[in-house]
Amino acid sequence: AMAEAAEKLHVSLSEVPAATKRLTQYVRDLKKALTSGGKSPDEPPPIGKSTTGKAHDAVEAKSMLRDAARLLNVAPFDAPARVAALLAEVEDVKRQLSSRAVAQTGTSARP
Repeated sequence: AMAEAAEKLHVSLSEVPAATKRLTQYVRDLKKALTSGGKSPDEPPPIGKSTTGKAHDAVEAKSMLRDAARLLNVAPFDAPARVAALLAEVEDVKRQLSSRAVAQTGTSARP
């Protein structure tokens, strides 16, 4: 499950909890911008893959998966599916924000 979440987030296994936290905050910021009519938030800076290639033991991997799941309020083995749903939600909210921006510029451009 950890490897699947790491793959979806494009990070190393050890970076899954931090990337999960950043993703959830970004989704919150996007939703706030959509509901308030404010400016779309900037993309969060990417978390680069670590080049250490350190192997994680089972206890450490389980702890990281539990931390990521706790951030998402889901069971540990549901974390990869929730990450995928959040990524899809990001795309959907971005599309809604861009549609709203186009609609606003279209109405303000009229004389």
